[in-house]
Amino acid sequence: MTRRRFPLLLLVAAIPAAVALSLFVGSNPVPPSDVWAALTGGGDPTAAYVVDHQRLPAPSRGSSSGWRSASRVR
Repeated sequence: MTRRRFPLLLLVAAIPAAVALSLFVGSNPVPPSDVWAALTGGGDPTAAYVVDHQRLPAPSRGSSSGWRSASRVR
């Protein structure tokens, strides 16, 4: 692996890790099993609300604004 590709590979690996961390960590305590159940359409309704309305929109907005900013730089 060349030295130029290592930072890109690190960035590509860090993005899914950051998204997963933002889904599992928050101010409302929700166990990882309930987060997974909410993402797959089941589980506790309270956990599903927390995941769908509090934790999932943040990485979605962040990644979409990041992609928009990156596409403008040329």
